[in-house]
Amino acid sequence: MSIAADVVIRSTSVADPPMYDETLLSHQQAMLDACRSGNLERLQQLFLKHNIKQGDSPVKESWIRDLTAPTSGPPKYIRETALQYGPPPTDELIQAAISAKKPIIILFLLKTYPKFNFWDSKIMDTALTHQDVYTFKAMYAYDKRVLGYDDHMKTALTLTLEEEGTSLANFLLDNFACVNDIGWPCQGAAINAAISDGQQLEVIERILEKNLDGIEMSCAATFAVWSSRIDVLKLFRDRGYLRPEYLSDESLVRGLERAWKWKNDKMVIFLEDCLEERRVQARAEKPEQSKKCEESKQNEAKDKVQYGEKSSPGEKDSGGSTWWHIWR
Repeated sequence: MSIAADVVIRSTSVADPPMYDETLLSHQQAMLDACRSGNLERLQQLFLKHNIKQGDSPVKESWIRDLTAPTSGPPKYIRETALQYGPPPTDELIQAAISAKKPIIILFLLKTYPKFNFWDSKIMDTALTHQDVYTFKAMYAYDKRVLGYDDHMKTALTLTLEEEGTSLANFLLDNFACVNDIGWPCQGAAINAAISDGQQLEVIERILEKNLDGIEMSCAATFAVWSSRIDVLKLFRDRGYLRPEYLSDESLVRGLERAWKWKNDKMVIFLEDCLEERRVQARAEKPEQSKKCEESKQNEAKDKVQYGEKSSPGEKDSGGSTWWHIWR
């Protein structure tokens, strides 16, 4: 059978110039299918048959111009690997195993290609989209840098929390993954993602313990209000993060209006209690402030009597004349 006949057309785009014909030989497609199904025995047989052995260099995707295509119309490119007898690109094999959550296949592939570089956005994006703690453990055993991955905005932990990956989040925290990032809309986005995406309180407490200095608590407190996370708000209150310097009265009132709108009675009661506590505290502080103000006025009056209306203490010497002339 000719190579031309022994192909599997996975997808062909005829609308977008230039055209990229994603063609694989049938044995290459069979390898991908084995990765997706987790059939390690089948994958080993295919590798043995096609002389793929442990220690091989990773196969990179490359495209070449199809010189047999008509000269009219957009240029056509085909995979260089489609003209070879070996495996498909290594990253596609690993992505297939990650997407299917087959860590045993991932470990086998990494032993076969020990020089494979995980530091690739496609691989990490796949792993964080199809989250699985055992997949990450396999990747982490091969390259510990996976815990430090970020997409230039969010860390692996933040991206995990946005997908509600509690077990994976705990694994990342256990292994000292970065909890601080630039994030959006404020620094320390991991805790904001945990709050807004309904993560367990234990995870949020662990993030606080890991790197409190890198978290904008005012932003985190606001997220808790808008996400109606009473459990988080109680935690923050106990730790002093609901004080006015972290959460403004305006934010509390807006949260209260939202709670009323959605008929969240528990949230209404909690926020009303917070506002009442602030009013009580303000009333308690007012007499003390008035007392200090009165004392200041009394001292000012004494100074005027002792030194005159236009002079302040120290402006007159013992003889009654000002001492500014000494410096003139």
